[in-house]
Parts: sequence; C-alpha cells; structure tokens
Amino acid sequence: SGAIGEESAVQIMHAGAHDYVMKDRLARLAPAIERELREAQMRSERRRMEEALRQSEHNYRVLFESMIDGMVVIDTETMRIVLANDNSARTYGFDTAAEMSGVCLLDYIHPEDRDRVATILMDDMVEESARRIHEFRTFTTDGRALWLSAITAKIEYQGKVARLLSFRDITDRKRAEEERKKMERRK
Repeated sequence: SGAIGEESAVQIMHAGAHDYVMKDRLARLAPAIERELREAQMRSERRRMEEALRQSEHNYRVLFESMIDGMVVIDTETMRIVLANDNSARTYGFDTAAEMSGVCLLDYIHPEDRDRVATILMDDMVEESARRIHEFRTFTTDGRALWLSAITAKIEYQGKVARLLSFRDITDRKRAEEERKKMERRK
C-alpha cells in the first residue's frame, strides 16, 4: 500500500491479513512473504494434524461403541464410570450408556468381590497384568446377579489416569460349571 493509515492497517489485519508492506518500505516485502509462506505451511500442517486427530478420535469412538464386550472407563480416584459403551449398559440393565456416567462401579460389585475389584482397578502394575482375566460377581440395576470376566488397562482419559475395563457376561458358563460339579459330587 502507498496510502494506508495505521487505523486502516489494523482493521485489515483484524479482517484476516497477516501483514502489510508500505510502498516506501519494499525492503520488508521479501521477509514478509517468506514469513507468511512459513506461517501458511504451519497453519496447513496444524489443520492436517487436527483433522488426523479428529479422525483418530472418531475411529476409536466407533471401535469403543461397536465392541461386543461391555467397556467402561473408570476414574480411579472416585471409582466412578466416566464413559461406557452400549453393551455395558445392556449388561447392567441401564437404558443408555449415558446413564452409567457418574455411577460408582463398586456399588454394583458383589460385596465379597468388591475389595478385590478395587485392588485390580487401582493396581499400578496393570500394564503387566493387562492380559490377566479377572472373574467377579456383579449386580444389574434390577438386582440380578451376574458373573463377569474382565480385563483392565491403564489409560489416560481427559488428562487423568483412568482404567479401561472390558468385560463379558459369563453367568451361563459359571452356572454350567456349578451344575457339572454338583453332578460329579452325586456320582
């Protein structure tokens, strides 16, 4: 520009221009162009990375929601569920996964198994035992007793350490095992 005032320059910058060069200061043109090219490349890279992050989050959300197993993310400080998938809601008898948010998982664990489950969820060595399967009793919202088979993993959720608990209902298998044991004792 040859006749732009400071006030106009500020308005133009607010409207989206990143810089301006006065005609009487053309020595600034090359550095301004170089800086803008670098910044444009950085903005482009940042947009690409943000899109990749959005896509990754979407993929993990789809994976989490489509798992055949129940999955919950538990805040280890409060033992409250912060995220659940639809299969966990069905297992526990909730209408929606959102209803499980804020529920204390330990309130639904059989009293005899509660301390063991709390220890499993608080275990700092969870990475080494992530493949270890834990079986425990739990209750549904209507009071039915279930056996679950679960594995746990230490994760970061919303900037905090949490536990991912993946589980499936093994009640039928446990009942069949009990029936088999009864039949063997009768022999």
